[in-house]
Amino acid sequence: MKLRTRDVNDNMKWKEYDFPSFEVFYIFIQKLVPTCDKLKSFKSFNWESDIIKNKFKMFYNSHNKCSLSDIRNELHCKSDKCISIEFWTDRGWSEEEAKIKISERQKANSSKVNPSNRSSNTQLKWWTKKGYTKEEAKKLISERQATFTKEKCIEKYGKEKGEIIYKNRQQKWRKTIDEKYSKETQMHWVCSCKGFSKMSTKLFDKFYNLYKNTYTCFLAPYTKEFFLMTSSKKFYLYDFCIKELGLIFEFNGSHVHANPEWPEEKLKYWRHCFSKETAEDNIKNYNQKILAANEQGYSVVVIWDSDRNPEEIIFREIEAKLQKLQP
Repeated sequence: MKLRTRDVNDNMKWKEYDFPSFEVFYIFIQKLVPTCDKLKSFKSFNWESDIIKNKFKMFYNSHNKCSLSDIRNELHCKSDKCISIEFWTDRGWSEEEAKIKISERQKANSSKVNPSNRSSNTQLKWWTKKGYTKEEAKKLISERQATFTKEKCIEKYGKEKGEIIYKNRQQKWRKTIDEKYSKETQMHWVCSCKGFSKMSTKLFDKFYNLYKNTYTCFLAPYTKEFFLMTSSKKFYLYDFCIKELGLIFEFNGSHVHANPEWPEEKLKYWRHCFSKETAEDNIKNYNQKILAANEQGYSVVVIWDSDRNPEEIIFREIEAKLQKLQP
């Protein structure tokens, strides 16, 4: 087979190479790759792999003449994301070797970035670096986080179309997450998250310490938050649980939970402080969380930040459960 190309060592003059055998051709290409821009995508090939050798052998046997462009166009790999396993297996590496190379790439990339300098437009640092005051930054962050809400969609497109657009967007986002990560992985992220309610921990701390040596108790940050998964693989987190008593406690702040007992006028204008979710949607979603626990045999006691003597409520509910268990 003959290869016609320009010779970088001879003022880029055209030159024709004649390869008497595949082995000679294969070695020539390997030596050419490190210095040839047209073949730079071949640098990640595993030249010892039978996969790569067979690809080049098929090319060699099916061509009498060729150019470097022909080689590049016919033997390039479709996958181009170097942090995917497919990228490396297409280039002749095993799955285990691929995982190692991905890990090496990720470590190399992370070492180039100083974590202390990382910021996004949902962080104060992002805006204060641009000259805004902290108060201005907080307002801008709030506006940024509210760029896509159900309320905004309805305001922009009208009630019917806005609700459809919002629902489709949420479903698309949910589908993307579910396709990339298993429910178990997602559950692990949420359960290990440090974004638990400190107010909740403070309230239940006394009871956790009182019963932790007798029963299996869950309270962040001492343990992972207690979770339940439904048959549809949807999972929920709960503030405090005494498992053997089948008792779950939830502490609800009025800034993130709408109280069904509020006056209709207050519910009408209430919005979640972060997601801007309406009271109607908030209550509906929370009821599903309570139902999920009830269906698995747990009683859920909801305590509000407006309740008087919340500790008395907790103590009374635990005592009632303990009395039922007595023979």
